[in-house]
Amino acid sequence: MKYQVRISGQKFRVGIKEKEGELQVELGRKEIDADLTELKKNKIYSLLIDNRAYDLEIRRKNGEFEINYGGRKYSGEILEETLAKLKSTAPKEVLKQKEQKAPMPGLIVKIEVEEGQIVKMGEGILIMEAMKMENEIKSSYEGKVKKILVSEKQTVDKDQLLLVLE
Repeated sequence: MKYQVRISGQKFRVGIKEKEGELQVELGRKEIDADLTELKKNKIYSLLIDNRAYDLEIRRKNGEFEINYGGRKYSGEILEETLAKLKSTAPKEVLKQKEQKAPMPGLIVKIEVEEGQIVKMGEGILIMEAMKMENEIKSSYEGKVKKILVSEKQTVDKDQLLLVLE
């Protein structure tokens, strides 16, 4: 999968694929073998590149991410490449869509946003369990959360309205 990553104002194209059970990261024209292990749920990770380990603390903050490494903070944004292109070229009317629907039937495990919160396109809004797997559901739109229509531990059907943005 290809991503557009912005870190401290610089933009990068990053490709990530699995090859023979290993992660392969494509940064520009360079391919890097990598391994990412979560050490503490939703916060601390160990990134192994060329037999060198990097301990990272990664936090999501207002639709962006913040990485703490070696006492330094780096902030940025990650968008799937197709969403990044859509965001930059779509007419404003398309981006003003307001309804976020469930992409599949499942159980709402965690709601990651609150009413009144500003969300960006591609930002995680909730965690849904489907077929014994947890899936992060990301916002298809940018805007302010007007109304959350589901609650944690609630089952939902495919295309059920989850929240409304304004």
